Amino acid sequence: MEATTKLGRRISLQCLIRPITRTAFAAAMVAACIAAARPAVAQVPCLPRGDLIAALAVQYGERLRAQGVSGGGGLLEFFANGDGSSWTVAMTLPNGMSCLVATGTDWVPVDAAPVLEKKA
Repeated sequence: MEATTKLGRRISLQCLIRPITRTAFAAAMVAACIAAARPAVAQVPCLPRGDLIAALAVQYGERLRAQGVSGGGGLLEFFANGDGSSWTVAMTLPNGMSCLVATGTDWVPVDAAPVLEKKA
């Protein structure tokens, strides 16, 4: 499918639909994970990042173990306690709010594979 812009350029609607579809899918996944989250945390699925870090440390003994920047500018963060009996994944948005993505038990660390450098 194609559309014509006001400047007369023809563009594929696929390039417009694909990011919206990914965003809608991600939002649906976050909503599904929040619905299945621990009851104590599910009541407040988004809160300031500092509050989330403090709550995870106090309630579950979790601390930050890994993080990475998403394509949309959010910070995906993985928290776990020392024995792996509790873990949490959160997405911190540019506005400083952190939203729960998933929680669980029985986390086991895996030796990291070497990071491949990007070719220029």
